[in-house]
Amino acid sequence: MNTRLLIPHSYRKPGWFVLLIGIATGIYNIITGDDQLQIPMLSLGNDSFLSVFDKHLWGPFYLVTNSVLNEIASVLIIAGGFMVGFSKEKVEDELTAQLRRESLTWAIYLNYAILLFAVLFTFDSHFYWVMVFNMFTVLLFHIVRFQYLLFRLKKSSHEE
Repeated sequence: MNTRLLIPHSYRKPGWFVLLIGIATGIYNIITGDDQLQIPMLSLGNDSFLSVFDKHLWGPFYLVTNSVLNEIASVLIIAGGFMVGFSKEKVEDELTAQLRRESLTWAIYLNYAILLFAVLFTFDSHFYWVMVFNMFTVLLFHIVRFQYLLFRLKKSSHEE
């Protein structure tokens, strides 16, 4: 079986740590709306054409002051999710590869079903939040489904 696109199994545990810290940071940021961590950041464009606080640097790039807690949470969720979702199992065989493919396909179907529902029935700022969460759902659905299938497989093999 070809596993060259998967990362080593040793990334799994640090991945869970990074993923959970990212989710906790994101939840904290949503609940509190904390914008204490404001630093100058490089940005492609800016919100306001007449903003006196943003400094135009070069071409489309601006220097803006931004609360970076949501960016930190997003990076942690994506990095941790990739380490968990795409690291090799201790035993990586054809069955594991099939479960991985099925989980990813299932996650994409579920993600787009939810997105289609949201497109039809959510509007304005609610739709913005749907799109924010939609950035992570394919990865998270894949992880949950794949881990569930592995758990079920291990449980059934212990019962036999």
